[in-house]
Amino acid sequence: MKNESNDFVACQLWNNESNEIDLRVLLNNESNEFIDYFVKKLDNTIRVNLNQKIIINVEDLNLIETIPGPEYGDPYFHRDMMTYNNYLYICHEMTGTNEGIQIVDLSALPDSIRYVTNYNETDALGQKANTSHNLFIDKVTSTLLAVRKYYNGVRIISLSDPEKPEDISVIETPDAHDMYSNNDTIFIAEGWNGSFSIWDAKTDKINPKLIARVNVPASGYVHSVWSTDDNNILMTAEETSYKTIKIWDISDMNNIKLLGNYLGPSNLAHNIHIKDNFAYISHYSSGISIIDISNPYNPKEIVTYDTYTTNNSSNFFGAWGVYPYSPNNYIYVSNIEGHLDVLRINKQSIELSNDNNLKYDEEQKLTSYVFDDTSEEEPVKDQLRMEHLQR
Repeated sequence: MKNESNDFVACQLWNNESNEIDLRVLLNNESNEFIDYFVKKLDNTIRVNLNQKIIINVEDLNLIETIPGPEYGDPYFHRDMMTYNNYLYICHEMTGTNEGIQIVDLSALPDSIRYVTNYNETDALGQKANTSHNLFIDKVTSTLLAVRKYYNGVRIISLSDPEKPEDISVIETPDAHDMYSNNDTIFIAEGWNGSFSIWDAKTDKINPKLIARVNVPASGYVHSVWSTDDNNILMTAEETSYKTIKIWDISDMNNIKLLGNYLGPSNLAHNIHIKDNFAYISHYSSGISIIDISNPYNPKEIVTYDTYTTNNSSNFFGAWGVYPYSPNNYIYVSNIEGHLDVLRINKQSIELSNDNNLKYDEEQKLTSYVFDDTSEEEPVKDQLRMEHLQR
């Protein structure tokens, strides 16, 4: 059954030598995260090859536009991208053509796009800003955050004028890999420092204040952070074999407590995204895991989908990025081996009790099937499962 509103997703291509535009083109073995831009009545995809971004109409696989990008200096071609209103922002670890943060106007999709500029200004403390590993956009406050060139902090950039970003300040940290911001409360994963930090940029964005720094016990590489909307729960991932995903009580930021842990079959987790009471985890060779965190002391794995069936080794194979925020309840998974999986959970069997707690049958098992979008039949209602819509 076709949906009235469709999605716009992003993943990164390893190469496109065949010039084939389809859902099985090879991905970079560092496939980047997804973005959240939705276009009515048409599925569109941003894809990225070694030196350009390719925007495709997925409905008919026609190429809409290519965007030249930097191509030198990073053998893994790291990129990250997010959207704000009608604009796409892309950061790179490469140098060369259009280096810096690229800005693309998407308002004319599906007909065309407009390349605006590349933002390549020195940051507020004088560090060159032509490369960055990750970015994040706090849409509530029109603020773009970017990891500094040498991983020693985070740039804070205003998007008050989306086409003319303006540096506001810098947060200096011992190390920085990724960050998340919720209404100018900024969470930073501090990599090899083995810690995460929390900053107040709402009171004074020019001089953000450190609220707390937490040393993760027996840490690996503190890779990513994500909080619930109410800023009561924070989750961290360490991208280190046998290091668990950790669930923290941050309701009192002067007394942060570790509540629970989770680790999937591969024993190596990459990124976390939280939606409602569920955490969506790209878990490398064991695929994606979705866990119920309504009881953070005892997180429950409710459904998984294995995107790499060869094994569950603790190595860099399989699911790299997951995006669960589609208005159509699709879940997009990018994979190191070269495919984008489009999935959907059938939640028909999940019952909502009077106290608004989700209940599910723990004995139910995940199944999958190839989705036939010509079918008008509703999904089977007696199973909790992940539907495999497209690859």
